[in-house]
This record gives sequence, C-alpha cells and structure tokens, in this order.
Amino acid sequence: MRARRFVAGLLVLAAISVPVRGQDQTHATRGIVTRADPSAIVVARPKHRGDITLTLSPATHVDGTITVGAMVSVRYHDDHGRHVATAVSVERPH
Repeated sequence: MRARRFVAGLLVLAAISVPVRGQDQTHATRGIVTRADPSAIVVARPKHRGDITLTLSPATHVDGTITVGAMVSVRYHDDHGRHVATAVSVERPH
C-alpha cells in the first residue's frame, strides 16, 4: 500500500514538473522597422505576414543601430502575450 502511494506521488510530481510546451520557445522573424523607441520596435514582415510589435528590454542584445527603415533579424520569445526580443541584428544596406 505504501509503495502505491509513493509511486502515485511520484507520478503527480512528474506531471506538474513537466514544462508547458511552447512556454520557452524562441522564434525568429525578419523585416523592416516601421517604428522604434527605447522600449519597443514594430517590424513589417514580408509576404503579407503583417506587422509585429516586439518589446525591448535591457537584456536584449542589439547588434547595430535600430532606425526606422532598417532591415532587422529578430529572435524573440512570448511572455504573457508580449513578443519579447532577445536579440536584434541590424543588416547593413548593400
């Protein structure tokens, strides 16, 4: 009887310890900056994928200077309904 309770307890613990799928997934996108301020950028994505607003934080790694009209590549994750940028790379014009 004790062994069954122990196993049942372990199963419950294992079930609540498994992270929810997608909670810490990283995404990537690319496009042209249409708005920029110190806390967020808006990126127009190609092929009718629409605009995306990305929150910038002090932890966001930025390679280059973000300006309106710049082409950027962004890595981000979702946090409570917000797209939080983890890295922004500004592409040099050709």
